[in-house]
Formats: sequence, structure tokens, C-alpha cells
Amino acid sequence: MTTARIFVVDPETGDQVSIPELADRHDFEVSVLRTRYGKGLRGADLVKPVNAARQEGCRRAASRRPKARPLTDTERRAVIAQLHATPAGRLSCALFKDYGNRICVGITAQEMPSRG
Repeated sequence: MTTARIFVVDPETGDQVSIPELADRHDFEVSVLRTRYGKGLRGADLVKPVNAARQEGCRRAASRRPKARPLTDTERRAVIAQLHATPAGRLSCALFKDYGNRICVGITAQEMPSRG
């Protein structure tokens, strides 16, 4: 499936160019320009540089976010127990056995909650 090319006017040269070409000319990611175009920005606003203070604030906020990490065995067992404690969880494990078996690797029958 092909996507329609969007042509815009380069504010520096006045040439009509595609968004990917404009991104190359002004050293932007294509997704940034497409997002700005979708928000209704045109002309010089489309290729306006990002505010340095805002960019630095975003970097600092990203550095404070907790990093993703794999679950420990104890945490994984707790998640599995919560899943199997509900009727919907038991049903989904029954319907998606292959997926459920990958999740429940290492869980013994004694550790599974009762279905009562």
C-alpha cells in the first residue's frame, strides 16, 4: 500500500517539495514534520527549531523515568497468581494455552490458586 505524498513549500527557497525532502533539507525527522503538518503548521512554523529550554526539560524528565526491567521470579509468580485468581484470567489461559504456558513456565500445580 502506498501513501499519498504531501507537498509543502520550503520557506527558505519557495520550492514545492515533499515532507521527506523538507526534513532532509532542514535536518528534521520526517515524523516530526508530519506531526507538525497534521497539527496545521505551515511555512516557517513547520521547520521552526525546537526551543532549547523545552528540549532540555524533556531530556531531564526522560532521565528521571524508571527504566524497564524484567520481572523477578517472585514478581512474575505474583502476576500469574493474580491472573489465575479471576474467572476471566482462567478463561484466557484456557483459550490461549500456548501463550499462557509461556507465561506460566516454572509454576507448579501447588502454587496455582484453587478454582473454588
